[in-house]
Amino acid sequence: MRDQPGDKDEAIDWMEKSRNNSDAQWDSYVNATIAFLNNDIASFEKHSEDENYNKDILDRLRKGWGRPYKEAY
Repeated sequence: MRDQPGDKDEAIDWMEKSRNNSDAQWDSYVNATIAFLNNDIASFEKHSEDENYNKDILDRLRKGWGRPYKEAY
């Protein structure tokens, strides 16, 4: 939502603040999303390889790699 032109850092800041140490799947989703925003494919794959209740979103981000977040999402 915050990844508008010039707001990538703010989007990442919000994602980092949403981490929840009691929910490993959420934290993996957050880490993968941050990797997507940073265009870091290795980190994205690392954090999106396990089972995740946000798998459909992660799959869309993977398919939309290289496109803006709002298009890939």
